[in-house]
Amino acid sequence: MKKLMYCITTLIYFAPITFCDIDIETCEKILIKHLTSADNSTKIYILENLTQGINLDNFVPILKKMAYKTDLQQVDDNIRIKSAYLLAKVYKDTAAVNVLINILETKPVVKNPQSPLGKAKLYLKNLIRAEAVKMLGEVGNTKIVALLWKYKNDPDGTIVDAVYFVLYGLMLKGKIALVEEIKEFFYSGLKDLNPKVRLSAVKYLGELRDTNAVQPLMLRLKDSNKEVCVEAITSLCKIGSAIALQDIIYLKNNKEDSIRAAISEGLGFMGRELLSSTDTAKSLYLSQIKKVLIEYLNDYNGRVRINAAVSLLMLNDYTGIEIIKKGLNSTDTDVVIYCIKSLGEYGTKNDISLLEKFVSVEDPSLQVASTISILKILSRK
Repeated sequence: MKKLMYCITTLIYFAPITFCDIDIETCEKILIKHLTSADNSTKIYILENLTQGINLDNFVPILKKMAYKTDLQQVDDNIRIKSAYLLAKVYKDTAAVNVLINILETKPVVKNPQSPLGKAKLYLKNLIRAEAVKMLGEVGNTKIVALLWKYKNDPDGTIVDAVYFVLYGLMLKGKIALVEEIKEFFYSGLKDLNPKVRLSAVKYLGELRDTNAVQPLMLRLKDSNKEVCVEAITSLCKIGSAIALQDIIYLKNNKEDSIRAAISEGLGFMGRELLSSTDTAKSLYLSQIKKVLIEYLNDYNGRVRINAAVSLLMLNDYTGIEIIKKGLNSTDTDVVIYCIKSLGEYGTKNDISLLEKFVSVEDPSLQVASTISILKILSRK
């Protein structure tokens, strides 16, 4: 009898974790393990997805080590900047803001800057500096405005774009006075002959949630460039103004898969904005949005179907949950991660059962994505 009890105890002790009772502490341990031992791409995924109010003190020493390059450790620039941003945004670490400033002010030095390889290295380094600008716009105070003005005429276009983006965002929020030059920078871009410039302007105005841009962006729905049209749909939906709804619905049967995919994804964002609005007609608009999304559940394109299912989930509607479940069983890892991430963003504790199995798989990308999604659900109030 004692031998039998010993065997049972041993089996219980060494059995794999049963994730029906997975908690925040378990998630934290898994993510810390990956932050200290995984490849850079996995670390970056974790850092990018832990900026939404998840505050776990045990991450701080690891983040500081990666942000401050302690122990003479060589840290990838992407990991360093994302660690500093996380420390500044979530943990209110003022020293981390100085790390971001230092990254911006350290001008890249590249051997043979005119060679193809030199140009590529210079571009990547300036891309990180531009990212530092946007991060400073989010976590810094108005004191960083003077610093940003210094880079308004930087020789690198990506830095200039980022500076204008941050300054205009602060203007829209009323934190600094409106400067017409900054506003015109984006609005003139909407009419530029170069489609790449139009695409950039459309994307930025959507990210800025500039409600004044709705009418100009609606004109881009008829743009001769398909990418600009797709981005216009996305930006209008992010802004969330129902003024553009009918024009977007008009395109719902477009033969271009990318346009239908943009609509099926974007309507979720527009609907979510409407849920919290005071618009007296929001019930009508939400009904129209859901009607289109339910139609899209039967679209011949798989991406359109999954986008529509996730958008319905964003509106607390589980009509497309079976499609999301199929997506979780897809052989395409990107599709699986998209479904996992969506459940983490918009699901409830009842959806944790759909995510648990991925926490114990060998694929680190699936394990990390599911752990973060479960953590987000558990952390929601």
